Amino acid sequence: MRLTLRTLLAYLDDTLEPSEIKQIGQKVAESETAQKLIEKIKQVTRRRRLTTPPLTGPGVKFDPNTVAEYLDNELSADQVAELEKLCLESDVHLAEVAACHQILTLVLGEPPLIPPTAKERMYGLVQGREAIPTRKAPAAASSSDALVAETEGDEALLFGSPFSKAGWMRWVIPAAVLLLIVGLGAAVWQALPSRPERKLVASNNEKPETKTESTKDAGKQLDTPPIEKIEKTEGPQDTGKPVENPAAEKPGEKTEPKPDGRTEKPSELKKVAGSYNGAPNNEPSVLVRREGSTWRRLILGSPVSTTETLVSLPGYPSELRLNSGVRVQLWGNVQEFADPPEAGNPFMLESALTLYDNPAFDADLGLDRGRFFLSNHKDKGPARIRLRFHREVWDLTLDEPGSEAAIDYFKAYTRDIDYAGGEEPRAELYLCIIQGTAGVTIDSYHEYPNLKEPPGPAIFSWDNKGSGARGPVRLDKRPPAFTKDVPMTPQAKAMRVALQELSMQLTQKKALDVALLEGREKGPAARTLSIYSLSAIDAVPQLLDILSDEDPAHGPDRQTAIFTLRRWISRGPEQGKLLFDPEAKKGFLIDKRFRTSEAQIIYDLLHDFTDGQRRQPETYQLLVRYMQEEKITIRELAYWHLVRLTIGMKDLPAYNPAWGPSEREAACNDWRKLIAEGKLPPAERPPVPAGGPPPAGGGQRPMSP
Repeated sequence: MRLTLRTLLAYLDDTLEPSEIKQIGQKVAESETAQKLIEKIKQVTRRRRLTTPPLTGPGVKFDPNTVAEYLDNELSADQVAELEKLCLESDVHLAEVAACHQILTLVLGEPPLIPPTAKERMYGLVQGREAIPTRKAPAAASSSDALVAETEGDEALLFGSPFSKAGWMRWVIPAAVLLLIVGLGAAVWQALPSRPERKLVASNNEKPETKTESTKDAGKQLDTPPIEKIEKTEGPQDTGKPVENPAAEKPGEKTEPKPDGRTEKPSELKKVAGSYNGAPNNEPSVLVRREGSTWRRLILGSPVSTTETLVSLPGYPSELRLNSGVRVQLWGNVQEFADPPEAGNPFMLESALTLYDNPAFDADLGLDRGRFFLSNHKDKGPARIRLRFHREVWDLTLDEPGSEAAIDYFKAYTRDIDYAGGEEPRAELYLCIIQGTAGVTIDSYHEYPNLKEPPGPAIFSWDNKGSGARGPVRLDKRPPAFTKDVPMTPQAKAMRVALQELSMQLTQKKALDVALLEGREKGPAARTLSIYSLSAIDAVPQLLDILSDEDPAHGPDRQTAIFTLRRWISRGPEQGKLLFDPEAKKGFLIDKRFRTSEAQIIYDLLHDFTDGQRRQPETYQLLVRYMQEEKITIRELAYWHLVRLTIGMKDLPAYNPAWGPSEREAACNDWRKLIAEGKLPPAERPPVPAGGPPPAGGGQRPMSP
């Protein structure tokens, strides 16, 4: 018997013959891939809030009959391979097929037992010449049939159900099974759309090359998690218990349903909520807000209002003092403040949020991205804070004055995400109690009180691709990510000087993007900071100009522009369409006079290659071809990928995207030799960094690793 997805499902649901079970069990024990797939099946069938495949669309290939034929082993080998490939690439489809197999196993595993009295009632329904009044039902075939046959009245209609004497349970369970079957039938009716393959466009006049993706790993994490020691901490986990649903009525009393924060839209009322207080310890601070089509810097003491989106530029802390006594610090982040810089979280730069009016809470915050510190500065009593992010609504209670919590919230397109198909980026949130005590309520019903600063049950984590919220986890000390201290490394010192200079340069009288572009006329750290900040205010056309700069000395600027553009499009699928919409053939890239084929190449190269593409020589051949393209934007992006795919290899050919055609041609020939000799792709792929820019103050990046 072959080891396939269908045989694995049969093995898990115990529908094989004993000899087949032994055979498949031995193959599973010898196959690491099969073991991982079994674990993945268990994960996806238990995952909360897993969506269902769309009902319609261009990718529809399989109707319910095809799926049924697959489960009955009636499909051709080619159809089986195509359907199983789809399930392996999509958690949603794998969960649908696995759940269908489980339900059918439960429902169809044994024939139903029909009691004789029920049969006689059916006989009695027939009227006319064909009716046989004296006809009797056959005797019960088993003791269970005989037991049911002795029942009277409506109990005979249970058709041999084992719940014939279980009171109300006899109706609830069959009804639940029926509803589940109907729901699964509707889900199976939805065609199983295949995940679109990523197409890499060679050039305007060349035929596109298609790269086949490998099976994506379930629950894959970001390359650089923000809090390295969460999984390494010792001590028990405090999981908390869901509180009883207040909407459930108790005998003798009526209760009002508790409102669900998810369905409660934030208020659109605009009113003054507090003021901008600069940064703690008199550090430079830059907080901006959009005014029409431009961005303006707020001066110290400026009022801040609800419904306004406030952005603290990268590297700058900005404190809001709300009228309720809650203080919110938006903590702008830069790579250079990590020690060492490559250990930082490259998915975070600026911090952005929106305030909302909500009389039931001391603060109602819509978190968009970044790092935040929330503290209770009331005279007495707890501070209640509502947190909105993604499609989640959490309620945080800082129990007493002085209590403080920290939050990291960021998004990123990782290599296992189908960005071309409109899949959302991976989103992660970490909430840590760093001082005093607090409580968290999730989904309005799951309450976790008595959270404490380390050592204690201090941190929650959440992501939109896995099991949702996890925690609280006990920590021995505060995670390094949530420190407010700046390291004294050379890179950090250079960046602090650049932050001070840029803060003095940004004025109310000058447009923000203009002032930031002027900052590129200073030293390396100032140039890097200015490019970081252009991304924060959505100055994408200016970033594309920097990426198209052919000055050989501006290689670090082009690399930093790639870094920031990748993070800009990671805010959501809508960002990518603003950059380039292939269907409408419009976007910032088209506005910058890139041809449609060139725009598609740039858009693809701003995302990661899949694991399957990383192992294919064709990917390296295509990158080398891109390194000879007319536009330096494409050449720089291609070399950016090639450097990261060959980390750890020695004696690689030198290359500079700003070289002339003859120099580029000679370098590309050397790269082609490595591919022809089988040295690319590398035999063992080392960990690939998340794609940070070169360190500020480090000068021109080397042209070979």
